[in-house]
Amino acid sequence: MDYEVKRYVAHSLEEIMEAVKKDFGSDGVIMNVRKFTEKKYWIFGGEEKYEVLAGIGMNVPTDSSARKERSQTTPQLPVRRPRPIIEKKPEPRFQEPDPRSIYIGDAADQSPDRQAPQHVTYSKPQPAQQPQQPQPVRQQQQPVQQPVYQQAPQDGSSAEILKLIDKMQKSIEQLAAGKMSAPTPGPDASPVYSGKLQKVFELMKRSEVSPNVIEKLMNDLQSIPNSSKENWDNLKEHLRLKMSDMIKVSGQRDFDQTPEPAPGGEKMPKLIAFVGTTGVGKTTTLAKIATNMVLKSKKKVVFFTIDTFRVAATDQIKVYGDIIGIPVEIIYKESDFLPYVMKHKDADVILIDTAGRSQKNNLDLLELKKYLHNGSDLNIEIFLVLSATTRYRDMLDISNNFKKVNYSKLIITKTDETTTWGSIMSISFETGKAISYIGNGQNVPDDIMPADSNSIIRKIIEYEEA
Repeated sequence: MDYEVKRYVAHSLEEIMEAVKKDFGSDGVIMNVRKFTEKKYWIFGGEEKYEVLAGIGMNVPTDSSARKERSQTTPQLPVRRPRPIIEKKPEPRFQEPDPRSIYIGDAADQSPDRQAPQHVTYSKPQPAQQPQQPQPVRQQQQPVQQPVYQQAPQDGSSAEILKLIDKMQKSIEQLAAGKMSAPTPGPDASPVYSGKLQKVFELMKRSEVSPNVIEKLMNDLQSIPNSSKENWDNLKEHLRLKMSDMIKVSGQRDFDQTPEPAPGGEKMPKLIAFVGTTGVGKTTTLAKIATNMVLKSKKKVVFFTIDTFRVAATDQIKVYGDIIGIPVEIIYKESDFLPYVMKHKDADVILIDTAGRSQKNNLDLLELKKYLHNGSDLNIEIFLVLSATTRYRDMLDISNNFKKVNYSKLIITKTDETTTWGSIMSISFETGKAISYIGNGQNVPDDIMPADSNSIIRKIIEYEEA
């Protein structure tokens, strides 16, 4: 059987999820969820229940694949190919040459392209011989005038050569004095800088720094002393200072800060959510941060997950919760969010995992916003997780579209899988958002570190310079 679909009805979604996992394992897919009221007697109220459709193996063959299978089983008749039609060219008809084309004299006296014919043709006698009219002399076409720098003397005279050199020398002197404009580069041509500044420009290009950031850096470096522009070590120090002004970092304090108490004076946990596209490492990053907070900072941490699209997604975070030793809560609907927060109000931090969303799907982003901004007084700090292996143009597109969920800071992952760090500095400058953490591997909890601007600058300059 290619696929299987079952219908489940129970009083709670938790019961149904356990049944789905028992029947289909981690490959089960939730297809539809419906809440209804079941009435036992027509005069009395009923019971609220949930109906869920779940299935496995939704790889039903399409029409095209079925036709392909039928075509493979049906014997094919031999195809008779038509013979190629050879078009016969008409034989050239014999034409008598024009009497005027016959040359008199020896064939050796003619030019190579006007040789005398090999046969003799006689013209008809003319009635009366009239005096020949003189043929008009064909004027020789004058050569096109070329620019001065392309002309060369034809007679090889030394006077002409000296005159040409003198004109070239005067043009060079005018160009040096600024009276003559240099050739304008094309739209795709890279700018040319003086001294060691050209080396800085090429280094930024190799590191895939965005054009806007490169332009600002080069404009700022124009104002440094000329002596520093010629000394590479001094120029690098100026470059580091300019780059550090462009990178915003926040670091560990984002998670260690204690939130302000509620208006009634009641202590509330700090709520932090992780959002981003699929496959950027949100859940792994969440587990790394939680482990460090529990082991090093001795914080009381709780996991929330609203990623209920696939059954295996909740299993992954439950495994992390069991290993770290912290509770895990699965949020199936928006109305359950606040009760679960109040249930764990004695916790220091609640880390919220979300499903990966495409930046092109506005409906998914708005649904995510409804969960995180559900109208309550809860203050949730949202971190956008970006992969360093993503192209900068796509990274900028993701960050711009995820503004719908009002994220406040950035986390960069998978830096161990890239050779260029210029996009990390560029995305911080373009979005104006601070980078909180840098992920550099899959090991939990070691492969993560608080963002540091000096480390990012060192990766850009020293790696690209080497």
